[in-house]
Amino acid sequence: MNRTLCGVLLGVSMLVGGCGESPTGDTPPADGDLRGWDRIGDDPWRFGEDGVEAGPAEATGFLVSKATFGDFRLTLEYWVEDDTNSGIHVRCTSRESIGPDVCYEINIWDSHPNQASRTGSVVTIAEPLAHIDGLERWVPVEIVAEGERLRALFDGQLTADLEHGRSANGAIALQYAGTGTLRFRNVVIEAL
Repeated sequence: MNRTLCGVLLGVSMLVGGCGESPTGDTPPADGDLRGWDRIGDDPWRFGEDGVEAGPAEATGFLVSKATFGDFRLTLEYWVEDDTNSGIHVRCTSRESIGPDVCYEINIWDSHPNQASRTGSVVTIAEPLAHIDGLERWVPVEIVAEGERLRALFDGQLTADLEHGRSANGAIALQYAGTGTLRFRNVVIEAL
C-alpha cells in the first residue's frame, strides 16, 4: 500500500491512505496539525515548535481528532511530570464524552493509585504487561489497532496485547488531567 505524508508541522504528521482522507473517509487536518483537533473540557493546551504542552494547571482536557480511524499505527513521544494523569484514547465512539467507557484508554500515569491501571495499561480492560517508569523524560509510544487486536509499546516494551470487540473505529484523543506538565511530540498516524 502506498502511504502519503500529508504534512508535517510542530513535529506532528499524519500518514493515511491518501492525502486528505482518513482510513474511514473522514477528512483529517490538511497539514496533520494537532491545532486542528477539537478541544474538549478545560483547555490547558499550548502549541510550540516541538509539539503540544499542557499544564501545569488544575484542569482536565482532551485534544480529539476530527477524523475517525479503523486499522492504524499511532506513534508519538510524551514527557510528563508526576501528579499528571494522561492517556491516549483510541477508537473513541463518542467525541464529546471521552473516557474508558467509549474508548480504549492506554494510560500514562506512573503513580496511579491502582497500579493495575498505571502507565501502559488499557484502563478497565488490561493491566500493563511491563512496568514503565516514564517521568520527566521523552518516552516513545507505538499503538497498533488491527481488527479486534490492540497492541501498545512504551519505550520499546510491549505493555498491552489484546483482542477486544468494543469498537472497530473511532476518534483518537490525547488527555491532560492533574497539576503537572505534559508534552506530546512527533505524533504520526498511519493507516494499515
